[in-house]
Amino acid sequence: MKSEVADVMKLDKEYKLFIGGKWVSASDGKTFTTICSATGEKLAECAEATKEDVDAAVKAAEEAFPAWAAVMPADRAKILNKIADIIEENIPRLAMIEAMDVGKPIRETTIIDIPTTADQFRYYAGLIRGEEGSVTKVTEEAAAKMLGEIFQ
Repeated sequence: MKSEVADVMKLDKEYKLFIGGKWVSASDGKTFTTICSATGEKLAECAEATKEDVDAAVKAAEEAFPAWAAVMPADRAKILNKIADIIEENIPRLAMIEAMDVGKPIRETTIIDIPTTADQFRYYAGLIRGEEGSVTKVTEEAAAKMLGEIFQ
C-alpha cells in the first residue's frame, strides 16, 4: 500500500536500530508497522528490538563510554547543544511526524513535545559544565540530582 502521508513527509520506508554506531536490523529480523493515526496509512516499518538487541546496545554504550568520558566537558556540552539545535531547526517536521505517529494534536507536539526534547539536551549540556553533586528544582513537578557515580 502506497502511503501519501509518508511520501509527503519524506519518511524512509524502514527504520533500523542504532547500535554501536551502525544501523542494524533486529536480531530476529522482526519489524512493526507504524500507522498514521489520522488516516490509517502506513508510515514506515520499524525494527522491533529483542532482549538481545537491547543487551547489544547496552554493551556498545559501555564500550563507547571511555571515549565519551575522555571528551572535555565543554566539548560534550557543545555536542548536546548541537543536537538541540538540529531538533529545533526541524520542529515543524518532527512535530508533524510525532502527531501522525501517536495521534496527539499538532499544537502539542509543536509547542510542547519537540521543544521539550530539545530543552532536555540543553539542560544536560548545562549539567555537564556545572557538575557538582547538587539537587536542582527543574519545574514545579521535577527535580534533578547530580551524582558523581555511574549506575550499572
